[in-house]
Amino acid sequence: MKKPKKFMNTPTSIKMRKRALFDLIIGIIIVSLLTIITTVSDMELVENIYLFTRSHEDWELDEIIFAFFWLAIVATVYGLRRITDIKALNREIAYSAYYDTLTGQPNRNFAMSYLEDMLEKARANNSELAVIFLDFDNFKDVNDTYGHDVGDALIKQVSDRLSECIYDTGMLARIGGDEFLLIIEPQRQSSELTRLINSIQQCQHRHFDIAGRSLTTNFSIGVALFPSNATSSKDLLIAADTAMYQAKRSGTGQVRYSTSELDQQNIDINPT
Repeated sequence: MKKPKKFMNTPTSIKMRKRALFDLIIGIIIVSLLTIITTVSDMELVENIYLFTRSHEDWELDEIIFAFFWLAIVATVYGLRRITDIKALNREIAYSAYYDTLTGQPNRNFAMSYLEDMLEKARANNSELAVIFLDFDNFKDVNDTYGHDVGDALIKQVSDRLSECIYDTGMLARIGGDEFLLIIEPQRQSSELTRLINSIQQCQHRHFDIAGRSLTTNFSIGVALFPSNATSSKDLLIAADTAMYQAKRSGTGQVRYSTSELDQQNIDINPT
C-alpha cells in the first residue's frame, strides 16, 4: 500500500520548500541571463573582467569578484541543501503524525483518512468494504506477568504477523494499546474476505518467541461491512467495535460479524 503524498507535507514545510526553491530559481535565472547576454552580444565577459581588474589592481577587484563567485556557489549549494533537509524533515513529521512508533504501522489518523478514501472507491465500484477491529484477549495478564517490555514486544510481533496475513489487501493500523484496525480494500467476492479472516485467525495459533520465552495470545475480532452494516466511516467503526466486544463475551479467539441485531443494539445505546 502506498503512502499518501499529502501526508508528507505540512503547511509550514510547504512554505519553507517554496522559499528554498524560489532562492534556487533566482540564482539559476541570474546565471542564465548572464550567459545569454554574453552569448548574444558576443561579449567576452570573463576576458573583459580580467583585463579590467589587471588595469585596476590597486582596487583589489579580482578578489572581490572571486568572493562574489564563491558566494554564489555557496548560496546555490545552500539552496539545494535546504530543499533536501526540508524533505527529510517532512518525512520525520509525517512519520510522527501518521505512524505508530512501536509497530511502524499507520496510526488512527492515517487509518481514518484511508478509510474515507476506500469508502469513496467502494461507492464508485459498487463493491463491499470490510472494517475489522482486533483486540488482544487478556493482554493485561501478559504485562502483569512478564512486564511491559515483553508486552510491547508481543504487540510488535503480532503486528508483523498480521501484516503478512493481509499482505496488500488493505491497511493494518494500531489505534491504541492492544487494539488494531484492519481496513480491507473493496472486495467483489465475500469468499476473499472469509479466507482473509481465517488467515488472521491462524496467526494466533503460532507461538511468539520473546526474550527467551515462547508465548501465545488470542484476539477477539469484530467485522463490519459496507454497505450492509453501515454507510459512513463513523458507523462502520462503531459496528465493528460492537461486534468485537460481542466476540469477547463469547470467549477467547472468537470472530463476530456485525448483524442487524447488533446494529440495533448500538442504535439504542448511541442514539443520534
